[in-house]
Amino acid sequence: MIHIVTHANRALYGPQLEEMHRLRWQFYIEQRKWARLREIQTVEGVERDEYDDEQAVYVMGIDDDGRVTGSMRLRPTDQNSLVADHFPHLLDDPASLRPGPDVWEITRIVRKPENRSKDHALRFAMNTAMIEMALARGVKRFVATADSFLVPQTRLLWRHKFRPLGLPAPYAEGEVIALDFDCDEESLRMVREAAGFVAPQAFEPMPPFHDRLYDVVLAAKVAHKLAHADPDQLAAFAAWLEVREPAAPFIPEGAAT
Repeated sequence: MIHIVTHANRALYGPQLEEMHRLRWQFYIEQRKWARLREIQTVEGVERDEYDDEQAVYVMGIDDDGRVTGSMRLRPTDQNSLVADHFPHLLDDPASLRPGPDVWEITRIVRKPENRSKDHALRFAMNTAMIEMALARGVKRFVATADSFLVPQTRLLWRHKFRPLGLPAPYAEGEVIALDFDCDEESLRMVREAAGFVAPQAFEPMPPFHDRLYDVVLAAKVAHKLAHADPDQLAAFAAWLEVREPAAPFIPEGAAT
């Protein structure tokens, strides 16, 4: 499953957050060679900026060993945003941004090279989890800046649910464009159908209670098992809960992995 990492539950994801920032350094600074981004970094090998704040929500792929497979950053636009602060020239009409708590910005998308598979499984899962998380928070639109060469593959997935906010413009390392996406039930249904998903992809753990930490990777695996369990398996799990205090997570026998 895809983990939703917020300010409230970040204490559960210390190693994963550190790995995510290092992956972002490897991709954006070492591979893409974004010189201006390199200039603002304060720790070698770790990419952060002013938008990695308390409002940031990370949609993070994590494997069974607890390693990060990919991530993206989401933030509401009501206070500030990358496109408004640094790329207003990409907007044909500045009023088209319409910043607010129900408009969130997508930034810093990254996947490990070995996870950039031809079937785009991780990309589909991250997009699905992103919409699931956003709908639960009342988000109605996403905005983003992206390299223009990504527009064709974006169109294949989002179809009529996205549109450009202006013409592309060159920057030192390529060409960038501002995009607008609908966040609604139709968007979620389209992405789920494209990926063939039959169960939710987002896993968002509650904040730790009295700083009592737990294994979020194991918790997500159990949630995944339960999401794919049939009625008999769920009934068995409910009966098991009634008769004992579990020493270890119950995983329904035969549930999909």
